[in-house]
Amino acid sequence: MEKDVNPEFGKDAFNCPLCGAYAKQQWSGADGYDMMTSAHGHKVMPTGRIADLAFSRCERCKRNAVWTTSKRIMVYPDKPARTFDTTEVPKEHASDYDEACAVIHLSPKASAALQPKMLAGYTSGARVLRKNTK
Repeated sequence: MEKDVNPEFGKDAFNCPLCGAYAKQQWSGADGYDMMTSAHGHKVMPTGRIADLAFSRCERCKRNAVWTTSKRIMVYPDKPARTFDTTEVPKEHASDYDEACAVIHLSPKASAALQPKMLAGYTSGARVLRKNTK
């Protein structure tokens, strides 16, 4: 059985956000280069390490995910780094829940802003249930 491990900065192995396979990840930094044009043609000059960028390369598909080192979050591909269980979410709140999950890696505050709407739905449902049981 294939493992289900969410991508996490610095982790040795997880489910690749690009191919979905559980695979070992190879981590590297980012180096910058300038292409200089002169009378003698093009010359590539290294400019040094690019701060705040790292790559995880999947050993299965050989593609790279891009991460920020300061925030320790994945910036490419632009999709959630975690899988979320939606089996316990009532159908009338599923779209709000899905939206909160879709933006949590980009903006935890935006994701949290959807919580009052979902909680209001839960509490109004509880009020209806209480009225019906009296």
